[in-house]
Amino acid sequence: MICSGVRSISGPRTREKSGQCCAGCNSVDYVCGARCGLSTTLLPGGSERGRDSMTEQTAPGPGPSGARSAEQASSEPIVDAVGEVSSLQVANRQTSSLKRGLAVLELVARAGKDGVGVTEVAAQVGLDKSSASRILATLGELGYVRQDINRRYFTTPKLGKLAHRRPGVQDVAALARDRLEELHAQHDEAIHLAVVNGGEMLFLDYLQTTKAVRTEIPMVPRPIHEVAVGIAVLAAVDHDERTQLMRESMAAAGRRLGRAERVALSAQVEQAQERGWATIENNDDITRVAVALVDASGRPVGAISMSGPSYRIDPVFDRIAADTITAATDISAALRV
Repeated sequence: MICSGVRSISGPRTREKSGQCCAGCNSVDYVCGARCGLSTTLLPGGSERGRDSMTEQTAPGPGPSGARSAEQASSEPIVDAVGEVSSLQVANRQTSSLKRGLAVLELVARAGKDGVGVTEVAAQVGLDKSSASRILATLGELGYVRQDINRRYFTTPKLGKLAHRRPGVQDVAALARDRLEELHAQHDEAIHLAVVNGGEMLFLDYLQTTKAVRTEIPMVPRPIHEVAVGIAVLAAVDHDERTQLMRESMAAAGRRLGRAERVALSAQVEQAQERGWATIENNDDITRVAVALVDASGRPVGAISMSGPSYRIDPVFDRIAADTITAATDISAALRV
């Protein structure tokens, strides 16, 4: 039986709840108002019979025409109306889920650098913990939030890339692009822009050289301590934040550093602090220079780097380093506006 509603009728029955099919077949249903797979029909005398939605027996109705078949009943316009109601219910559920997901995303974004835990999300959005956890997991799979080693959630740069340029919205790639093109025109060497994303550096932009000999560095996320732009970021934070970033970076790399590696990394960070630019030696005949980008709060949000074959970069390294520092300073100033 497919019904869109019920109306009360009197007469002997074995249960209090009752109704009459609105499709006009006069069967009395206990289950009404939806496309149910199993309903209960009152037979004459108050007895019950279970039936599925594909098979039904109608009671005699008033008028000379008598009972109508299930096929006739299902051809009534009310069937289409029921389908519309069912689709609307599904749409409403989907809209509700979207609203909850956006509410969670907005909450994580408002939490800023402190992040937010599942319990806080559940309490503030009005969800149970399992629902909040599922939504956060989905947002994480889509790349809009990340979870640190303390199980707190933060938004990622992917969210910023969706934003339009308007007052108050900082889109690092868009703000930096013109200045990076100027720097590229000065030296015609490869330039990368990357931002901090948990324990990794996420590369947002890349300007390649037009020269025949060039470096090809994959635009894939890399642990902070493994790339020059990451060393520049580590050099621009205090000891406590550096320790936290290193924990997340090693977690992203999937291994802890040995003592010799930690000593070498500390030396690289100290040199970057003294010079104002960072580099990393990978024994690949490529020279890199990276400088951090700092926002209005004084925290590094990422870094830019210039790289190329050592035989070409080394002779003019000082000028390249100075120009990269100037470009990073200009971009950082734009981030503060």
